[in-house]
Amino acid sequence: MSGKPSAERIDTAALKRERPLADVVAAYGVSLQRAGAGRLWGLCPFHQERTPSFCVDVRDPSNEHFHCFGCAAHGDVIDLGMKREGCSFPDACERLTTRGRPPSVEMAPREPARRVGRRWDLTRPESPEARVLDLAGRVFADALWASPRAQRYLDTRGVPAELARALHLGYADGRALLQALRRPPGLDPASGQSLLDIADGLGLIRLRPSSEDETPQYREFFFDRLVIPEMRGGRPIWFIGRALEDLVPARSGAQAPSTRPKYLSLPGERPILGLEHVRGRSTAYLVEGPFDWLGAVGWGLPAFAICGTHVPPERLPSLRGAVAIYGVFDPDRAGQSAAQRFAPLMGARWRPVKLPNGLDLAELAALGEPGRKVFDALVGRARAAAWREGRS
Repeated sequence: MSGKPSAERIDTAALKRERPLADVVAAYGVSLQRAGAGRLWGLCPFHQERTPSFCVDVRDPSNEHFHCFGCAAHGDVIDLGMKREGCSFPDACERLTTRGRPPSVEMAPREPARRVGRRWDLTRPESPEARVLDLAGRVFADALWASPRAQRYLDTRGVPAELARALHLGYADGRALLQALRRPPGLDPASGQSLLDIADGLGLIRLRPSSEDETPQYREFFFDRLVIPEMRGGRPIWFIGRALEDLVPARSGAQAPSTRPKYLSLPGERPILGLEHVRGRSTAYLVEGPFDWLGAVGWGLPAFAICGTHVPPERLPSLRGAVAIYGVFDPDRAGQSAAQRFAPLMGARWRPVKLPNGLDLAELAALGEPGRKVFDALVGRARAAAWREGRS
């Protein structure tokens, strides 16, 4: 019997934490030089070049990735192994786990504790970063109401215009934010810092190759995405963006369109989305994704989202005043596993809501009133189950 790990048993998140991308790239013999916060550059290991165009982006420890501006190679540490050694996904994982390093190359020891990145909830309202985030929020909001296509997308997802305005949703068209940052004098009025530099440090813009020459140019990070801000005290402190289309048209020479990540978020420690909607409430709804949250808030529910299924317990709000916390997770394996992990953290207040197979909360909300009736019935079942178990 083969000793290789099966795809179902591979904890890719843990594997990526244990094998930092920059270490593995260096172990393949690529010399990396730091250029800017959290970005390293070197000669691409996948094609011959004299000028470094291979970028390793480690600004977000939960989303470390590489991209070559010369040959368009892109991916994470597992993709690196698959492409570099021409092996399958399980084989690449095996080489990273059992061997722990590429052949005959030792990786430098790593401290067990790693930085989590920027704490967005600690951004000072009077700081240059806060002013640039505020500018970005206004630009994104204006772009949404100037884009019929983005508005149609919201309509297909069942998000009414009045809710989008109330929650300050936006759209990144790839031009408006850069134009605003470059508008003379292009400096933060209080600190004199370049707005472009501040936005780059925040992750709102990134250097990308130009179609005209080899010189990298700034591009908007959330290009062609609906942007959902986390608001604190009436100001945005963080953004997460949902792609309007999940496929990218095929480039010249490519046989088929490529997939793009559904969600991108600013790097660092993700804040709780919708925290101010649940503070001081006696009931709260813990949901999984941003559009689940939009659906719940659209129904008038005190909801917050963790934007995924993996979140450190210390990041959860205390919710001391809540007597009931309803957990609403996707009915897939990851969602149900997350619900089980949260149960002991919430104790007797926990009310898991079991959604119908094949439907998440966002999809129920998009159904309108019929979806709301189904959801209310499911919440009633969760409440009744708690009463039967003596957790009322």
